[in-house]
Amino acid sequence: HWLELDKNPGDDYIGLFREPKILYQEIAQKLPFYFDSSEHFLVNDTCYIMTSHTQSLMALAAALNSTLFRCCFKDNFPENAGNTYRAKKAFFDKISIKKPTAGQAALFEKLVPLVQHAKRIGEDTPASFLEDLIDACVMECYFREHMAERDLLFHDDVSRLLGISHTKARSHEEEANGSDLLSSPEFLRAFVASCETSPIRNRLLRIPTASPDLLAIIKAEGKV
Repeated sequence: HWLELDKNPGDDYIGLFREPKILYQEIAQKLPFYFDSSEHFLVNDTCYIMTSHTQSLMALAAALNSTLFRCCFKDNFPENAGNTYRAKKAFFDKISIKKPTAGQAALFEKLVPLVQHAKRIGEDTPASFLEDLIDACVMECYFREHMAERDLLFHDDVSRLLGISHTKARSHEEEANGSDLLSSPEFLRAFVASCETSPIRNRLLRIPTASPDLLAIIKAEGKV
C-alpha cells in the first residue's frame, strides 16, 4: 500500500484519515488546530490528526484554539528555536479538556465551520470577529457564573441567532456535514451583522474591563 513504510496498515487505520478529524502541526508558532470533514490525506512527519467516534471534534477544536487553552497549557509544550512550540502526543496525554454539554457542542459545531469558511474565502473582518466570539464562548463553558455576574454571557443569544436547540444533541453525521449549512458568504455576513447589532458585540468589547483579573489576563497570556 502507498502508505506503507515499516508495516502494512490495515483498512481500519487507513479509514481514520477519511473521517472527520482535527489537523495540527507538531511544530508551530500559534498552535493552530483545524477541523476537517473531508476525506483529505494532508499529514506528513510533522503534522498529526485527532479523531473520535464519541466526542464533538468541533467543540474540541474550539477549545484547543482558545486563549484559555494556550494560557493554561502552552507551557506544557516545549519551545523550539524561532519562538515555536512542539505539540507532541506525549504532552497532550497530560491535558484534560472539559466535556461540553449537548447544547454547547451544537453551538461550536456551527461556529467552527463558520469561522473556517470565513478564512477560506478571505473574509478577514468577519473571521476575526468570529474568533473572538468563539473564544468568549469557550470561556463561558468554564466561567459561566463569573461571566453571568458581569453580563458577559454569549451562548444563549448566539444559539438563538443560529437557530440551535440546546436540548437536541447532533449526530456525528450531522457534525461532519454541518459546514454545508454555513457555506454561503451571505449567511456569514448576515450572522456577523446580527451579532454586531445585538448586545453580543458590546459584551465582547467589555470583557477586558468587566473582568480585568481573570478573563483579561487569560486573553493576554493566551496570545502567541
